[in-house]
Amino acid sequence: MKIKEPLSSQTSTRELLLYLVFPLALFVLLVFYLNLDYFRYACKRGGDYHLIALETAKTAHEPVLLGAYSRFGFRHPGPALFYYYRLMSPLVWFAKHPDGAYAFLQFALNLIFLLAALLIVFQNTKLKILTPFLLLIFALTLTYAREGLLLDYWNPSSVVVPGLALFLSCTVIAGGRFESAALAAVALILSLGSHIGTAPVFLPVTLTGVALGLWRLKRRDAPLSLTERGPIFLALVLTATAALPALWEGENLRALLEFGLGAAEPRDKTWLQAIAYVGSFYVEPAGKAYYRHAFFCTGALATLVALLWLMRFETEAFLYRLRILVTVGIFCAVLGALAIRGRPHQYLMIYMYMLTALHYWLLLAGTLLILSKTSFSSRLKNTKIHAAILILYLALAASAWQQNAGDPICIQPQGKLVAKLGLSKDYAYVVKPYNHKLWQTMARIVLDAYRADIDICVPNEWGFMFGNGLVCLDIKGPPSSNVRFIHLHSRHRQKNTAKNKGVVVGDAVVVIDEET
Repeated sequence: MKIKEPLSSQTSTRELLLYLVFPLALFVLLVFYLNLDYFRYACKRGGDYHLIALETAKTAHEPVLLGAYSRFGFRHPGPALFYYYRLMSPLVWFAKHPDGAYAFLQFALNLIFLLAALLIVFQNTKLKILTPFLLLIFALTLTYAREGLLLDYWNPSSVVVPGLALFLSCTVIAGGRFESAALAAVALILSLGSHIGTAPVFLPVTLTGVALGLWRLKRRDAPLSLTERGPIFLALVLTATAALPALWEGENLRALLEFGLGAAEPRDKTWLQAIAYVGSFYVEPAGKAYYRHAFFCTGALATLVALLWLMRFETEAFLYRLRILVTVGIFCAVLGALAIRGRPHQYLMIYMYMLTALHYWLLLAGTLLILSKTSFSSRLKNTKIHAAILILYLALAASAWQQNAGDPICIQPQGKLVAKLGLSKDYAYVVKPYNHKLWQTMARIVLDAYRADIDICVPNEWGFMFGNGLVCLDIKGPPSSNVRFIHLHSRHRQKNTAKNKGVVVGDAVVVIDEET
């Protein structure tokens, strides 16, 4: 079957403005306006957000070679975002707290990837109205996936928009054109570094795109152009540079490989459960449907995949190749779901929402291509096409209205917790939680103390979460009068001594004394 390559169409300025610049600008400005207070202030974020902020703060004092922690005892293999947050934070002049700056910086990074993805679609499809439709479907999917996802710097959320750019840039590569190789490399590096759980889908899709591109390149019997050699070289340099820290930290790499190969735990999912879990991203939030409605989710996924392959994309080579990558991604997602430890939840594969958005968009694109071959296309002229675009803009505005993160519930400003607990630079502090469920309060105390340059450390068992540099072995000399212990007791199971001299912080009662 012969697939027609996209024509080297001469895009008019009117089309560029109408189908790319205006829709994206409308969407971005509305999202920014709705979340302005969220960017300005320290809104209520805890747990993992405190640990991400802690690693970001560390980059100013020591080399950070690994990413955020995983509850499975390893760290994700990339610190790039930590350095990005710290180095760019001074530019976010209107943020009154680092958390607000990080949220804005993640928003800005996501918009860069979103713009790159839309540009790829605009340049590689003949039906230009597909570009704002992709933005609309993706925006609606983000609302469904997680509130305020565009400005969420939590690891699983931060990979969704780069994943979109990765799939679309790999589709360009699959056509034997490598000018998007650097974009694909950056998107892959940030995705794997933020959450290694993307690897079962993102790596096979990338390898498939590269393999198809090399095969296509061999068939065309033409050397690589200068505009392709540069991105390829840059992609190789970036990939090698990003891989070095992960290879250097051999112990973490070993833990990653053991986890990935599943040596620690046997597979406990059936194929039906895995397929239903992937299908549940299409019909309702994952983690709620795939056990109760397994057959429905499985049937929905099978039907949507079948419909995808019934679409006629022979006149659109880009869409034809994207369909292949989406199908590969779905199959690999099922394999990845088979290996999930315990009960799968939405956040474990939240990037699947990006894949479902591409799937639904391809179904819409196929439908529009069918309509373009009928008399329907001749009636969509002038007034009617402008009316359709206006409706599309209104839908984009409505979807942008759903991208806010809610009313900002602000935590105590930086330094207030240190003063509340009476922490001093004259002492070294050891944090000792008496209940592992108090780790979020523990993270908040350690972060605020670290930002205030107070010597603080955690027991060895917490090293995987806070990093080896904060393990108590770093306190010089034996415990003495200059060492204080920060005991965390549960508010619901506090000791009698804690009732009288403790300070309530979050879900814990904090007692500071000299006792071990």
